[in-house]
Amino acid sequence: MDLLFAKALGDTAVVQTRACDDPRKGKGVFALVDLHDGEVVMRDSPLALLPSAELSEAAIEDARDVPPATIDTCTTCGAFTGTLTTQLKTLLDARAQSRPAAAPPAPKPKSGKKRKRSGTAAEDDSLPPPPVKGLDALALPESEWQPTRLRERMFVKKNGAFCCSTCATHPVATMRERAEGKWKAFVDAIGGVPRADRRCLLLGAKILAVALAGEPDAVNGVAHLCSRPVWDLAPSNVDDADEYRKNVRKAVEASWPKLKAALTAAFGADVTKGNGRNGDGVVPCTLETYARLCGATQMNALAVKVPHPLMKYVVSTVAAEGALTEHVQWLVREKAERVARKTLEEEKVLGGLMDIDDIDLDSDSDDDETRDANGDERYSFRWGSGEDEGFDFDTTVFPAYKGSAIFPLASSLNHSCDPNCEVAYVDDSRVHILAKRTIARDEECTIAYVDPDLDGEERREELKETYGFDCECDVCIREGFVPHLKRRKVLPPKESGGGLIWGKLDAELKARFKAEKQAAEKAAKKGARGPKQAPAKKAAAETKKTPAK
Repeated sequence: MDLLFAKALGDTAVVQTRACDDPRKGKGVFALVDLHDGEVVMRDSPLALLPSAELSEAAIEDARDVPPATIDTCTTCGAFTGTLTTQLKTLLDARAQSRPAAAPPAPKPKSGKKRKRSGTAAEDDSLPPPPVKGLDALALPESEWQPTRLRERMFVKKNGAFCCSTCATHPVATMRERAEGKWKAFVDAIGGVPRADRRCLLLGAKILAVALAGEPDAVNGVAHLCSRPVWDLAPSNVDDADEYRKNVRKAVEASWPKLKAALTAAFGADVTKGNGRNGDGVVPCTLETYARLCGATQMNALAVKVPHPLMKYVVSTVAAEGALTEHVQWLVREKAERVARKTLEEEKVLGGLMDIDDIDLDSDSDDDETRDANGDERYSFRWGSGEDEGFDFDTTVFPAYKGSAIFPLASSLNHSCDPNCEVAYVDDSRVHILAKRTIARDEECTIAYVDPDLDGEERREELKETYGFDCECDVCIREGFVPHLKRRKVLPPKESGGGLIWGKLDAELKARFKAEKQAAEKAAKKGARGPKQAPAKKAAAETKKTPAK
């Protein structure tokens, strides 16, 4: 087992890392014991975390155009802070501020029967101000599953709010505080880079900060991630791969001087020159290291999605209906208005009535999440009674915390389109890996990097575009996407489980396949000629005499 794994998990470890049979996959995570459905495989905290909102803000030139935050979270770990009522107030205020000055009429929430109009059409269709009055004094019924009080905001600084001293002194927080102007210059330098590449550059920069300022364990957690330079991982499905690599390399090289200036301002010249606390040269502060960490980010970053505490509260608390009906109903109408507005914009673009540059295509939109939310993340309700008061809604009105992160242990998990593990987040960005089914000892533990319910071509396209590899898992083989491995359909599964059979085993399979083919051809030729008994007996007799000679 890797020293990093052994030290982090100790005697309680049920998994280990080791090299995969396929050398292209590098390391994988394998079960040390039989694991059962629902059992925790591992827990891991991120080395570095990049919120989706921060990724989007990097592309906004004017700070005044940055949308208001819909959630209050710790800047370092992503934990929701405050109380349920302060979270609700933040969400209502943000949604109200984001509405355009002349918003279209808000569609009514779906209900079983038509609602009676209490006044004019304009009065009924207009969305009133958000019901934030009295929220500070609102006493929510207690819930056994979701506390009404969340983590405290222990430290509020210019560079963010933090739930504890550990988060406030995290290397990334330290860098942003000590080198605020230089860090902003670095972020501005990569603001025009495409979103997927910008994610790699930002996360790679944060990981390098952790390596330079962190403890030895943090350094080891970064060192084993160093991969190929990010420009060598260009997806083959882009129109011009060479031009793509050239642009990515140009972005990395252009941003490196600004990043190094920020790192030097934060941690000192001795550290960035390799003569400081990490002067052993494990993770040198060089352009090559930065490029490789960006590449590791592309290959190993996991999506983070922490459910909103109000979602958990509504799902688990029957009494929530009586306390939150007015607020949820407003959010439902605002969401319907927002989705309708975006749909109208898309139709105008398709019809040539609107420039595509006028639509925000950079952000991770809650509207897209609403359309494509997975069944296990979306719960539908009907609140109220009678034809006038009832309304339908689902929990996507409460936005989750979304982002990307690099984990020292969990990032070693490889992808499968039929994974035996799943990723879960509870209160913050700490990841929980759970077994989806029985996992045999020595079987590889895998997760899905993309939605496994997608169509095969869509699934593989997203994997290639985001992570830069062609999937060759058993599902893709069965679906015919890997022609040269079709023969594995009739072979028994490998006892150690997980992944493809490569190297020596793959050579043995090829030799066996070749021998079987030759035997079949020989048998076919022999059958065509017909049996000849006398020559066969003579040949047998000559064979018996051979050893005597």
